Amino acid sequence: MAATGHNYSSTVTAPTCNSAGYTTYTCSVCGDSYVDDEVEPLTHDYASVVTAPTCTAAGYTTYTCAHCGDSYTDDQVAANGHTSSDWIVDSEAKVGQAGSKHKECTVCGEELEKEEIPALEGMEALFGCSASIGGLSISAMMLTLGSIVFIKKRKED
Repeated sequence: MAATGHNYSSTVTAPTCNSAGYTTYTCSVCGDSYVDDEVEPLTHDYASVVTAPTCTAAGYTTYTCAHCGDSYTDDQVAANGHTSSDWIVDSEAKVGQAGSKHKECTVCGEELEKEEIPALEGMEALFGCSASIGGLSISAMMLTLGSIVFIKKRKED
């Protein structure tokens, strides 16, 4: 039988970030094979994505390799913390009925504090005070004085 010679086909194995690339040559007649044409491994090509900090969570940068998908996080930044609003009245207090108020974060809207506004009692609801002088409440005195001034002014007209 006469020799026909080798008939090699090639299979390329591409390089990765972790291993070299090469070409495997295999003879279709006798099965002989060898490796040649080695190529250096790739270097990582990291792209960065920044995740900004929030009121409660730290920020960081995620680095991901475009070739192999390897990724890691670095460059951590502390959480910002909440920024409190002034008191916001949810419901006004009324005679015999408490109201409520709260403070919230002006950035994320999270409720930070909540308090009850005490219910108003009697004339305090009309005049906003409850002090007394000589047993007569200031609110009743204001009502009486207002009536006297109004009556006197009407008589002068």
